[in-house]
Amino acid sequence: MRFDPTGAGTRVTVRQYLLEGGERAFLFWPRIIKMFVPWCAERDRASRGPREMSRLHVGLYYEDPHEAARWLHRVFGLDSWKIPEEGDTFEWVDLHVGDVPILLFRSPKPPSTSDTADNVTHEIWVHVDDLDRHHAHARANGARIVSEITQHGYRAYVAEDLAGHRWTFAQARPTMR
Repeated sequence: MRFDPTGAGTRVTVRQYLLEGGERAFLFWPRIIKMFVPWCAERDRASRGPREMSRLHVGLYYEDPHEAARWLHRVFGLDSWKIPEEGDTFEWVDLHVGDVPILLFRSPKPPSTSDTADNVTHEIWVHVDDLDRHHAHARANGARIVSEITQHGYRAYVAEDLAGHRWTFAQARPTMR
């Protein structure tokens, strides 16, 4: 990302690259751009330090995560940098309860009454310090690995517990380097 002064303001140039071995581009820039205007409106009231986030995240799957976010915001008061509006196309929506993010994703398919691995409705995200060691330990102790370690801007893998619940383990937490 590059910032260059212009006569009327600042030109922002963003370049994104697909990392070697990556499956697809991690396209979060359109989301960042949409969040930028609300962020600017709040920046004078916001904390100056980095926002610490819990190592535990909760992922929920909805047929329409944008509508779910609006409902959860309106009814339960869950907050976000940007509550999606009609027509927004974010890949996921972040809501927060204190320092715990609640990530809303689009369901892979509508929920059914069958008990299959494809019928995911929720997922726990845990951020760990050493992903490779954690992955090896989980595999050696009987976790079913659903998705090997991949990188989409962050490194992570997905495993199932003994009841078939999905757990995503990611390297460190968002505010750590």
